[in-house]
Amino acid sequence: MTRTPEITVQLKPVQIRELRDGMWVAVAEDSEPLVVTEAVAKALHDPGDIEVDSTSGPLTETLSDAGFTDGSADASPRPPSAPVSAGWRAARAVLWALGAALFTMSAALLLHGGAPTGADAISAGPHPLLAVAVAVGVAILTAVPHELAHVVFGRAFGLRRGSVRVRARRASATTNLTHVWAWPASPRLAAVSAGIVVDLAFLTLALALRATTGAWVATVAVTVMVMRIVWQLRFHRNCDGRHIAKMLIDNPTIDTDTRQALTTRLWTSAPRSAWLWSAVIAVGVLAELALLAVWLAPAALRLLGVL
Repeated sequence: MTRTPEITVQLKPVQIRELRDGMWVAVAEDSEPLVVTEAVAKALHDPGDIEVDSTSGPLTETLSDAGFTDGSADASPRPPSAPVSAGWRAARAVLWALGAALFTMSAALLLHGGAPTGADAISAGPHPLLAVAVAVGVAILTAVPHELAHVVFGRAFGLRRGSVRVRARRASATTNLTHVWAWPASPRLAAVSAGIVVDLAFLTLALALRATTGAWVATVAVTVMVMRIVWQLRFHRNCDGRHIAKMLIDNPTIDTDTRQALTTRLWTSAPRSAWLWSAVIAVGVLAELALLAVWLAPAALRLLGVL
């Protein structure tokens, strides 16, 4: 009888950080954030060669499912450490100041000129289909700088899958920033919110052009950028707003914890964090309904000639 050879899978290099509630978060390249005890986190962070038996059971399955194991011949790099030099601190200070200034200016310009609806954007140009084409072009062209801001402040240049991935059919782009969960508050919040600051810059520019020129292209661009920012507030979806909310709460598994708390306990005995996250999700649902009611549905109706 031939004995099946034992298979081992090497763990990827790991970065760890203590969470606000006393648990620890561990991340590896292309992994999901894993919340564990201090002992487990420090064992995973051990720089020595740690190998686990691929048939050892739940522990290995958990690590494998979360992306902490690596069966390739090439060694995985350790996730980037937090940028904490004086230069990076200055860059983050500029980011926060710029974000506050752009938010104030864009809010003032929106209050003065109004936020165009989906129907307004479709009817702004000489032909509805031309307006749609311009909207898609604006969405794609502004999505890449949004993600590049994540890459810069998230130090994602060196990741094997950290570069910007553009999805032209969806007019979107994405960047993996899971590794920033091991960073202190300011660097990780800068990494996930830098894209929204870029969106605010494009929105402010479009609003200024609309106010000074009245060009229909500017109206379409304003609509796209307002939708982009509201899109990020869909806290029940995988978007920047959801990640920012999780990082402010300092719990990468708050969504799973909330579901478990509300299904295994009486609602009256659920922890405060579960109610907080439920309220955040409710805001996200309202944001998505606003997208449908104010922009997507009116645009579709205008294209169909109903409005």
